Amino acid sequence: MKSPKVLILISNDYSYDQRMRKTALSLVELGFEVEILAQRFSQSKSIDNSDKYALKRLFNPFSKGKMMYLHLGINLLHSLIFNKLEIVLAVDLDTLWVAALIKRFKKFTLIYDAHELYTETPELMHRKLERNIWLGLEKISFAQIDRAYTVSQGYADEYLRRYGKHLEVIENWPLPLNIEIQEQKMPYVLYQGNLNEGRGLEELIEAFAYVHEDLTLKIIGDGPLYEKITSLLSTKPYRSRIELLGFLPYAQILPITSKAYLGINLLHVAAKSYALALPNRLFDYIQCATPSIHSHSPEIERYLQEFPVGSMIKDIKPCSIAKEINFLYENNLIHQTYLKNCIFAREKLLWTKQIKKLSSIFYCE
Repeated sequence: MKSPKVLILISNDYSYDQRMRKTALSLVELGFEVEILAQRFSQSKSIDNSDKYALKRLFNPFSKGKMMYLHLGINLLHSLIFNKLEIVLAVDLDTLWVAALIKRFKKFTLIYDAHELYTETPELMHRKLERNIWLGLEKISFAQIDRAYTVSQGYADEYLRRYGKHLEVIENWPLPLNIEIQEQKMPYVLYQGNLNEGRGLEELIEAFAYVHEDLTLKIIGDGPLYEKITSLLSTKPYRSRIELLGFLPYAQILPITSKAYLGINLLHVAAKSYALALPNRLFDYIQCATPSIHSHSPEIERYLQEFPVGSMIKDIKPCSIAKEINFLYENNLIHQTYLKNCIFAREKLLWTKQIKKLSSIFYCE
């Protein structure tokens, strides 16, 4: 019998998307045929996809702004109209509205994977008209969803409050990593992830005016703030201590993460999507046995209570960030305790333990 096909819709270019790679691999193991529809921008890196699923990248001449979303919608509409559909997995609201529109005219199962509270991101906080448009699309689209899941309990609770719809929680735990644990860390602090608004990147750079001179900072990632951060660094007398590495493949990031003295995860909690987030960085730092510093959020607090792998700070002012970095650099016993707790937690928080939940959603068990 032919395997049922899952068509996964994502709005990024797939280069950074470890969650969707894990999801696709797991669905293949569960007996599905899988194809990912992603975007390809003029600056996108080429990808050698050797995995057991299809990857199609739809060219978009616009990499940001309204025209990017318009072209994304046109690309996805064309693909959904002219393809036979069985199961569509829409990732985030910018692909969900297209799938929900097509579902009014074609019969298929629509599953939603919410990575964020799309309408509560920093980018939309102060854009009332745009936010209201997305809120309207979200409300209409949720009526078309058959099943849904998300990355944190906070998001699930918020969607239940808004629409009365239950979302399963599948947290973004990593695949088991074949990486050697480095108990003797190198004297640098690491941020890894997209360079987006609300990630505390400017504050982190400002903090290094007060951080111990033995420590340096590495920033791995790309995104809308790349040029702004480059410009900010050029004004700092301590810029030689800060290295902006840009985009790196995941396999190249891991050895850098495993050697870092501290990992950093700072979010502006004024944005509700960030306040209720459970960022991938937390789990990547745990897998690499790298103690970490986090901005305060209920989701992070819940994890740190069960797995004390790092610390939280009450705000992300540069002086608060610097104070905590210096404290953990000067208190090796506490740092070593966090490191050992990472080694314990990394065996518990694995993606393979989430596959049963994924199976129940896609097979409607």
